[in-house]
Amino acid sequence: MITIQTEIEISAPIEICFDAARDIERHTKTVWKHTKEKAIISDTGNLLELNHFVTFEATHFFIRQKLISKIVEYNRPYRFVDEMQKGVFKSLKHIHEFNYSNGKTVMTDTLIFEAPLGILGRVVEEIILKNYMRKFLEARNAQLKKGIENNMITIRNAREIPDQKDRVIEYFWSKWGGKSNYLFYKDCIERSLDTDSDLPRFFVALQGEEIIGSYAILRSDLNSRQDLFPWLACLFVEKKYRGQNLGIVLQNHAKQYMKTLGYEKLYLCTEIDGYYEKNEWVEIGTGYSIGDDQYKIYEACLTSQ
Repeated sequence: MITIQTEIEISAPIEICFDAARDIERHTKTVWKHTKEKAIISDTGNLLELNHFVTFEATHFFIRQKLISKIVEYNRPYRFVDEMQKGVFKSLKHIHEFNYSNGKTVMTDTLIFEAPLGILGRVVEEIILKNYMRKFLEARNAQLKKGIENNMITIRNAREIPDQKDRVIEYFWSKWGGKSNYLFYKDCIERSLDTDSDLPRFFVALQGEEIIGSYAILRSDLNSRQDLFPWLACLFVEKKYRGQNLGIVLQNHAKQYMKTLGYEKLYLCTEIDGYYEKNEWVEIGTGYSIGDDQYKIYEACLTSQ
């Protein structure tokens, strides 16, 4: 039995790296071209989840081979494991692990396999397969890293990009404002750029030069719960980027940012049901807008992040 471990550092959030690694369509585009690999997932969509089966067909050593694997462990965004159910190996397990630190994700692949044919198989493992499988993993992960980083979504504090101030103001106002309050947004964002205070802060998600999402951290989200602060507000993701967990990434960025400033809790108000609970927000009560509309109030504990 042979164990191979590779490691690669990717300049991207852990959620993006995890989802890229379990994306079957992306997988077939990042492996060696000469293998002509195909992959078919047992369920709809391209993202592997717990108990999914995936069938791989590829050419290795001039032989067309077929392998069926099952996702036997799944803990997004930290770890998932696929294990061979049928194929040319006696056994094969692939452990995918992810750790995030200082703005980068370390992706670790551990491949544990055993060839058939007893003693002859062990000789083949050491002389041929060990080096071949390592190179296969390293080449695939290098392409995965390149693809992620080339299409990387970055989250920028408006204070870091003062030359784009007008674009940021226009974006927040167009998504959250109205005809009568442009100056409200303009003044608030401009003052956030040079204040010595922690708040307010405005952030945008960028893909290249395109703004594709936003959030803000405010002292007050203009609701009746003035006993609470700070507030996550103006969370928005452009329609074509929804369903890719960018909203979760923005929330987690906000939590981590406020934690580094020493805050222990973060709040938000919303009318949405069942969304924020998925990312460790806890409903703690209700609040009211200036127009007496009722909202649900959520709290995130930053000390557990």
